[in-house]
Amino acid sequence: MKFAITGSIGSGKSTASAIIRSLGYYVFDSDAYNAKILKDNNSVIEKIRESFDVFKNGELDKTSLAKIVFEQKNKREQLEGILHPYIRNELLKEAHRHDPFFAEVPLLFEVGWEKLFDVTILIVASKETILKRTEFKDIKKRLESQMSVEDKMKKADVIIYNDGNKAELEEKIKKVLGGYLHVG
Repeated sequence: MKFAITGSIGSGKSTASAIIRSLGYYVFDSDAYNAKILKDNNSVIEKIRESFDVFKNGELDKTSLAKIVFEQKNKREQLEGILHPYIRNELLKEAHRHDPFFAEVPLLFEVGWEKLFDVTILIVASKETILKRTEFKDIKKRLESQMSVEDKMKKADVIIYNDGNKAELEEKIKKVLGGYLHVG
């Protein structure tokens, strides 16, 4: 079975992924793979260099890049067009290596990848909780750049509310996974 874990910034999807890893399962991390290709993949770096003026002393300035893509939808789509094929290919490769397979995909519904999974798990938190958990100055722009939580809830197979602590989230995850897998 293939499970996707998604949610807005600060919802707790990374904590949910860490809990699933602690239960002994492999979880593909889209953001971590994205960071890896931004660091190591010369082809990707060259494509970004051709499309964005975000290099200082020859190095990619991720802060400048983030500012541009969260303020300009067309630039965000352009960057996604460069990065997402690489991430999707790696995700599919890993999916063939692991059963069950879990993947943390923040923009799952925005990019239409929910079709790649048997079960989509949406982690949801209140705006107050998200603001407490995040350190981004531009959190409102980042949240606005994503699909609304209400729209994600309509698409998700499972919704886990996460305004509590880690132990409460772990219990909810074990209960959900117990419906699909043997989870202790």
